[in-house]
Amino acid sequence: MPLRLGQPVLMTSPLALPQHPVSPLGFGRCFHIIDIENIAGRADGALYGAAADRYRAAVRLSRRDLAIVGCDKSGALAAARALPHCRLVVGYGPDGADNALVAAIDERVLHERFTTLVIGSGDHHFAVLAARAKAAGLTTVAVIGRGKLSRALAHRVDAVIYLDRDEAVAEVRELTGPGQVAA
Repeated sequence: MPLRLGQPVLMTSPLALPQHPVSPLGFGRCFHIIDIENIAGRADGALYGAAADRYRAAVRLSRRDLAIVGCDKSGALAAARALPHCRLVVGYGPDGADNALVAAIDERVLHERFTTLVIGSGDHHFAVLAARAKAAGLTTVAVIGRGKLSRALAHRVDAVIYLDRDEAVAEVRELTGPGQVAA
């Protein structure tokens, strides 16, 4: 059953990628960009496996989805192991993973082949991408792990999924206005 905005969802153990023909989010075919450092809370490869498990449990990548994961060069091997079905891009320096993720996206393909952009980060760096996707008619979703949701991104997404408010519950909330999250 698809997630409904405004309802908490009990997360179960993550399921393998091939078992999901359609995204349980109910948002159609999804394009995921995952800043694993943001989901994990910091650039520490030891945390990436658990962060990826939380992400998969809440969002459940489907066979039809496309996912790109970005990280710093020091965490590349850990990120590849944590999310083996995803394309890996590596960045260098401050905002390196964010820059690598944005550079890896062909927006024409995104707008033509997908119905939803899922941003696995709360960084302001993805706000412009979210705004362009939304203007092209895509649903935009931010998935927040141990990082924070920037105001710029909050203004531009349709929904927010919080992974770490409680280890067992991911809250899916609909934005009611710029930067506002419904209770």
